[in-house]
Amino acid sequence: MIFLLLCTFIILMAAGRAWAAHRRGIRERRRIRSERLTSGRITFGFFHPYCNAGGGGERVLWAGVRACLAAYPSAHCVVYTGDVDATGDQILARAKERFAIELSPERVRFVFLKRRWLVEDTTYPRFTLLGQSLGSVALAAEVVPYGVAPDVFIDTMGYAFTYPLIKLLLGCPVVSYTHYPTISTDMLTKIGQSESSFNNASFISRSRVLSSAKLIYYRLFASLYGHCGRYADVVMVNSSWTRDHIESIFGRPDRTFLVYPPCDTSALETLPETGRRPWIVSVAQFRPEKNHALQIDAFAHALTRFPALAGMRDVRLVLVGGCRGDADAKRVDALRLLAAERGVADKVEFAVNAPHADLLGYLRAGSVALHTMADEHFGIGVVEGMAAGMIVVAHDSAGPKRDIVVPLEGDGQTTGFLARTRDEYADAMYRALTMPAGERERMVAAARKSVHRFSEAAFAQQWVQCVGAATGAY
Repeated sequence: MIFLLLCTFIILMAAGRAWAAHRRGIRERRRIRSERLTSGRITFGFFHPYCNAGGGGERVLWAGVRACLAAYPSAHCVVYTGDVDATGDQILARAKERFAIELSPERVRFVFLKRRWLVEDTTYPRFTLLGQSLGSVALAAEVVPYGVAPDVFIDTMGYAFTYPLIKLLLGCPVVSYTHYPTISTDMLTKIGQSESSFNNASFISRSRVLSSAKLIYYRLFASLYGHCGRYADVVMVNSSWTRDHIESIFGRPDRTFLVYPPCDTSALETLPETGRRPWIVSVAQFRPEKNHALQIDAFAHALTRFPALAGMRDVRLVLVGGCRGDADAKRVDALRLLAAERGVADKVEFAVNAPHADLLGYLRAGSVALHTMADEHFGIGVVEGMAAGMIVVAHDSAGPKRDIVVPLEGDGQTTGFLARTRDEYADAMYRALTMPAGERERMVAAARKSVHRFSEAAFAQQWVQCVGAATGAY
């Protein structure tokens, strides 16, 4: 008995000394960090496992890196990514090609994380949210052993479960840019009302017992998600809809700031309105929530319902988007099969991982910009479509509804169409492609004027202010 007590005492003493040493290390890092902040020689660590994906989230990442480097001329950035199939130079080259954002390889380096599969949705057929969230913690643990700890940890993918770990082990400020809450009150409502969706299988929605069990699981998860999120010093969100949910779940409105994503619309606004083809263009990564199937269904239905539309020469649906891996590639194959089943395979074009030059070509030639994601956090593709001179048909929810496709301030001119169902989308496609020239010109002019709110300059200014607020707390 005395021996056990002695062993317990020794273990507790050792643990206490280790913890004290860890706390001294954190205080020392804070002192060094303060000196670096004063001199501007700061290291920003960006946690973005899919930095080479080429979507709207990656535009935020690279614009944020550029803003930090511009505001702190002596700073460096480290990007923690799971894109082990590409080199740092290749990733920077893709950022330049896809987003026209050029960064110096001397000031941006990469740490390649080897266990990205831990945050893949395909890894967790069940309890996907919990699995991916816990997996993100294990993935973030790879950040700790690499070289000097970052002076500021910036998560640009919304992995809130990583924040306590970073705070505990690195002791640095945590900044979050959240595009979409991992769980939202809307999701809880859908489960409670037994609605089927991409993240709520039909066999669950049809069962009262399973729906109740999943609702309990979601509520517990939301509580844990909110607890972890409160470890962030500053949380930037990309839309009014996201802000409402994050403030509700994290419970820290004083640390939550609306920062619209950067939209480089200057070049798009110069595209001429003439010479447009009857193309309906969708720009979105091939992920399930983007609901490309609805786009194909609505397009096929529109051609059947409106003979005048079907008779247009060269009418087509163009799906432009990036693939993150095998799962996304399989979705593209399934969409090709769906187009064939609906009899429109010859009128649906897929532009997978298209370079920036090709994207501009589609935006220059297209007449309609299509968006079908329910509860889209923001919708950069919608903004780009408006700036490019196309008529927007977007989902009647969240970001597009509340922040983007809104009447022009001042004169109330309509800036686009909103829809939810297949029939509504088909009607909107027809209206957009057949509207009188004068009406189209007025809508395009109003839409282009409206998107000035989402400039890259406004984003950079707000980004630096928020990052500065986080570093000021240390």
